[in-house]
Amino acid sequence: MAVFVTGDIHGNPTRLSKDNFYKQKDSSGNKDANIVIFLGDFGLVWNIEKVKLLKEICDKSNAKVVISSSWRGSENCIPKIYYILRDILKNNGIEVIGNTPHLNAEFDISRSKCKNGTGRAAEVNKWINEHEVDSFVILDDEDWNWSDYGYENNWIQPTWSGNGGLKREHVDKAIEILNQRK
Repeated sequence: MAVFVTGDIHGNPTRLSKDNFYKQKDSSGNKDANIVIFLGDFGLVWNIEKVKLLKEICDKSNAKVVISSSWRGSENCIPKIYYILRDILKNNGIEVIGNTPHLNAEFDISRSKCKNGTGRAAEVNKWINEHEVDSFVILDDEDWNWSDYGYENNWIQPTWSGNGGLKREHVDKAIEILNQRK
């Protein structure tokens, strides 16, 4: 195998070390990997107590994380915050098995929503359709038309504001949803 660097590595060739790349695991055949938390945006990484609450959800349901946050960037650009998020999750024992695919959001003015097949709900839907998923929750502060895909009962809405982020009631609800299998 050969790696061709066509961009700037910012003077640090160790950035290309295998330890700096996250392997996405195949969820087929592993029962525990079929329980998924789609991790959207809500300020999780800025409060270690909120990270511990996410870890509790994972521990009590055997769930793994799929990142759906805008922090994963785009197909062409992955921002530094994504790697910070991955490191925080890894350092706190939270297993990430992948990211949702990138689908551009197109707004439908007549519905005041994203057009069907676009936006974060469509990305989550595509990931679910490409993997065996027994149960899942979506942790996201924004309604990305979850009901258009029948996911409104899987969506938990932590918020950014005030003492936002995950709270005890979110944790309990997530564990309850995740422990209900198909």
